[in-house]
Amino acid sequence: MRHLDSFAASSSAYQETYTEYLAKSRFNVYPYSAVEKLQLHHLIELTRDNLHSCSDPHVGDLLSKTLECQESLLSPVRKLPPDMLNEIFSIAAIEPSGFKVQLDAWRPIYTGGKLRGTVFALTWVCSWWRDHAVLQSDLWSSLSIRTGPSNQVREEVWAFLKECILRSGDLAPLDLNLGSFVLDSPSFQLFCSDAWDVLDVLVDRAHRWRLLGSGSLVNMPSNSFPCSLSLSSLTICNTSHYPEIPLNIVLEKSFPCCPRLHTLGLNYLEATCDIDQILGNLTVLKIEYYSGRSFAHLLGRCPLLRTLAIHKFRQSEDPFSKPLYSHSNLSILDIRISSSFATGVWDNVRLPNLTELEISFGVIASATYFDNEVGNALYELQKMLIRSRCSLKTVRIYEEGYIIPPSASNGFINSIPLSSDAKLSHISPWK
Repeated sequence: MRHLDSFAASSSAYQETYTEYLAKSRFNVYPYSAVEKLQLHHLIELTRDNLHSCSDPHVGDLLSKTLECQESLLSPVRKLPPDMLNEIFSIAAIEPSGFKVQLDAWRPIYTGGKLRGTVFALTWVCSWWRDHAVLQSDLWSSLSIRTGPSNQVREEVWAFLKECILRSGDLAPLDLNLGSFVLDSPSFQLFCSDAWDVLDVLVDRAHRWRLLGSGSLVNMPSNSFPCSLSLSSLTICNTSHYPEIPLNIVLEKSFPCCPRLHTLGLNYLEATCDIDQILGNLTVLKIEYYSGRSFAHLLGRCPLLRTLAIHKFRQSEDPFSKPLYSHSNLSILDIRISSSFATGVWDNVRLPNLTELEISFGVIASATYFDNEVGNALYELQKMLIRSRCSLKTVRIYEEGYIIPPSASNGFINSIPLSSDAKLSHISPWK
């Protein structure tokens, strides 16, 4: 009986020791003084000796975990300066999507309607890391919210998302991808009050928005943003299926004043859309589908533009003429050529300072598309480059929906103006 009592007392003492050092490990009780380090080294040696001579599995497990906690207290990472830990956390929290906190309710079967992101794993390591991560505002200032056709998100998830937004503080710029969050759909009416609270919190912080991507902005409140926005990048997934809601009305209604906006991404843009106040300040413009008469008119509305990406060009009649236009700022051009890409749109255009060209190919309906100069968008692009007398330093060609005949690609490369140190890449999934 005395032996059992002695064993119980010994086991209880080991449990208390383990609990003590587990708490020190979680709260980062680092032994900064020489005396504290010497004492800890002595305790580590004592624990190792006890573990080596221990024959009881339960006590041995406690000693092993105690030793792990004691040794971790001497880890150099525990005495990193806060600024350095900030940098490490910022790098560790980087996500492929670019957004550190993500809520995807579109596919709840895969995501469970939960918040996701590497940033949460940082808060699970120890109390010290959690406290540090919660106070690091840039870890919580990048959010992606994608709603689904039905309400699959619990109220406590919305409440936690609101807490994450509040952790971003009052000064850090906000990068947001709202997906279809503000769509006026019947399913959205089912959202709980916490979901609306999230939108209210985001609108209240609109002056901090730096980047915004949205599936639709049609139903944003008309006076949501009375103040000048710091927004520098805006992407709207608008389409041509809703002609009754012109793009200029949407932008003027939701974003009346964005003096810092320099990057704009649109699914669809018509030449007749009156958004010159926005286009005039842009340095980056990315359009999936453009409808107009020529590139000259579009470039003339964007005098500061440095990067232009257009993947589909439909030529339409508009009241604008085809002026002779030389754009001196454009340096990067991204074009997707297919048999539906309009021809005659490069007439009178010169890009003398173009240095980077990226061409991708979609579906080409005719096997003889590249055999003729007439109606050949690649040949017209080639003529424009020669006329511009630019000096291309980087050329990338991607074959996606069609295998380009070698004669067409080689003829194009050999004809366009290249710098002496130009980098060429030709990528094809069939090679």
